[in-house]
Amino acid sequence: MIIGIAGVSRSGKTTLAISLKEKLGDAEIVSLDNYPASIEKFQYINDVIDWEHPSSLDLEKVTHLVREAASKNKYVIVEGIFLFYHQSLMSLINKLIFLNLEKTDFLKRKLHDNRWGQIPTWYKEHIWQSHLDFGTKPVDAAILELDATQKYDFDQLLAFINT
Repeated sequence: MIIGIAGVSRSGKTTLAISLKEKLGDAEIVSLDNYPASIEKFQYINDVIDWEHPSSLDLEKVTHLVREAASKNKYVIVEGIFLFYHQSLMSLINKLIFLNLEKTDFLKRKLHDNRWGQIPTWYKEHIWQSHLDFGTKPVDAAILELDATQKYDFDQLLAFINT
């Protein structure tokens, strides 16, 4: 079974994936962030690499890795901000989870995100806009929506996954 977790940057996708893996046991996590495209495929914004565009991912490699992981594990958890954007990847996923986070909460969490150094305000706005452009949930899919500011009910999550 392939489980997809999506949501804006800093919504807790990786944290939820790790917790789910611990609960599920035989599971592997594939994080889209770990598979950037080759540099010539990147777009730029204000002379800065645009990590917030779907072209920043090596979709072919990710899709291959997800299929490979599914052949070896009972569960594969795929997490990333552009999960819903890529139809070839979406076609592999059995269960979808979306972490809702309001813009004000996103901006507060980004204040404490120093992984890449200080992020300019304009780029934080760009991240939010990219989420709206490329990361919103599809309207026709069965998705478990979770409030990213609340603790997760793992009984509810496991029931959703196993139905």
